[in-house]
Parts: sequence; structure tokens; C-alpha cells
Amino acid sequence: MDVGLISLDPRFTIPNIPSKFQTYLKLKKPVFAMTDRNTDLKEMIEDHKCGWWCAADNEAEIIQTIKYICENKEEQIQKGKNGFEYLKQEFDVEKNVDKIEAFMGV
Repeated sequence: MDVGLISLDPRFTIPNIPSKFQTYLKLKKPVFAMTDRNTDLKEMIEDHKCGWWCAADNEAEIIQTIKYICENKEEQIQKGKNGFEYLKQEFDVEKNVDKIEAFMGV
């Protein structure tokens, strides 16, 4: 199983979600993100059990997490499936258009 990597410099503290995050979810790949501590990506990954997150400046935790990922193939598969379900629930264009229209009273 492949794992989708997201690695951002820890000094890059502007909240953002890299577009490749959704691509990994679509491909049913679990995500391993190493970013700054202020990102929403951490909560998204943890809340939806679609991968792993580490602070980009914590080398020891990154190494430990990589070892864990490599030793837990079944968990990789399950997190990939979880991510795909998350994508369908939260990132579907038609559903989001409906939400925006409802908000606007259209």
C-alpha cells in the first residue's frame, strides 16, 4: 500500500489544505502529513481516521510514525478507505453547492 505524503515547512503557518490531500483521498491512499502545528489538516486526518499527522519539526516522531505505518499494512488499507468515505461525504461538489445555496436562501 502506498501512503500519500504531505510535507510542509513548519515555518509555513498560513492555514491551508494542499490540493493533493483530496487526490490522496480519491485514490484511497492513507495520508501521512508533516506540517506546522496550526494546521486544520491535523484534525481532519485524526477526526476521520484517514492517516497520520506529525509536527514537521519533530524528527523523532516522524521516524517513529514511519516505522509504525510500515508495520501496520491493514491499518493503511482501512485509513485509505476511511479517507475515501470522508471525501464522498465532505468534498462532493454537488453537496457543497447545495449547502451554499441553502445558506444563501437560493
